[in-house]
Amino acid sequence: MKQETIIREHLAQTLRMKGAHIEMEKILDRIPPEARGVVPEGFEHSVWQLLEHVRFCIDDIVDYMRNPEYKTPQWPAEYWEKKAAPSEEEWRATADGYRSGMAEMEKIVLDEKTALLEKIPHVEANHTPLREILIIIDHNAYHLGQIMSLLKFQGLRFGGP
Repeated sequence: MKQETIIREHLAQTLRMKGAHIEMEKILDRIPPEARGVVPEGFEHSVWQLLEHVRFCIDDIVDYMRNPEYKTPQWPAEYWEKKAAPSEEEWRATADGYRSGMAEMEKIVLDEKTALLEKIPHVEANHTPLREILIIIDHNAYHLGQIMSLLKFQGLRFGGP
């Protein structure tokens, strides 16, 4: 097997959070509706706001990588949901959007036409697909930790990997 193929497979596994800790995918459908919109004292966001932020950022980075007409969203207003608690439809849309965004990123990672170390052509900065993939991996892991802390604070436990 080619080294580049091995690297792509490792990136895809890490993108899906496989190995080191619980995967986001394993908890999404197990979070009870009453826990999704709680913002306990000392916390800034609800589980839903965190998940919606993660979903938005994945879509934003995919757009950044693919769209020569990309426009940076306004920070922080467009990156964070203001409402704490979602309706069931909003939760489903966010969870489904997270899943589809992750599937798109995995396609980008595994596509041999994606030159991981070459500058993204339409981006002025010297940003590569690998940089963007690593940002998503880091960002998702950070916010998964926040989600798990919020759930634990509410008395919910989901186990490990």
